[in-house]
Amino acid sequence: MNGTDEIKRSSVVMVHMARSTKQQKGGRTMNAKMTMIYWKGEKFWLGKLLEHPEIMTQAKTLEELEENIKDAYLLMAMDDVPEEHKMKEIAI
Repeated sequence: MNGTDEIKRSSVVMVHMARSTKQQKGGRTMNAKMTMIYWKGEKFWLGKLLEHPEIMTQAKTLEELEENIKDAYLLMAMDDVPEEHKMKEIAI
């Protein structure tokens, strides 16, 4: 690698995840920011979420890796949640 293609072996980036949900009074977008740790393997980019290390994926490009991480997170977070559901933001 050279020039603008030069990268570090391992990097950390903040991933912004947005998901639209239906509520009685129209749609709503809920945002979450998480940290994606990623690195270049022999053939693919590999990455996982720092906040959820059980979520790990791979891709040919960094853009695809970020989309795959978002999809994997949403699949985990929405597992067993019916399509018709409500969402409320709470302080913890």
